[in-house]
Amino acid sequence: MSKCPKCGAELGGTLFKVTPYDSTSKITDLLSTRSTPLRKLFKRLHKEISRSIPSDADKISFMKFLERIQGIEEEKLIWGINLYLSGQYRFEGKGYNYLFGIINRHNLDRNKLKEYEKMRYGTPPPIVKIKEKKE
Repeated sequence: MSKCPKCGAELGGTLFKVTPYDSTSKITDLLSTRSTPLRKLFKRLHKEISRSIPSDADKISFMKFLERIQGIEEEKLIWGINLYLSGQYRFEGKGYNYLFGIINRHNLDRNKLKEYEKMRYGTPPPIVKIKEKKE
């Protein structure tokens, strides 16, 4: 039995036993399914956010972000992370939740955006080979 350091009450049983949570192994498991370039991008992202936003500097917030984006395709993740890093949103205090919003909206609206882009810009003309006349 152990005692509470503040009040001195007896603490017993497994109810009050605190075990440290190993977020590093969970992060490693979540990143192991991703490609190497995406893992490097995640490493850069975590470093940039940790330097800029103290509340998102811990590993648990990074792990929760990785759990939220688990089912999203790599192409959409790369697009969203590059947009986030190039826009420098981290200097405005926008962390993992904001990045998840960017990625999630892009994931949901991607097909419709492609359709509107095609309507706005059109499609490139077909490549036609010009036949030269022989003289």
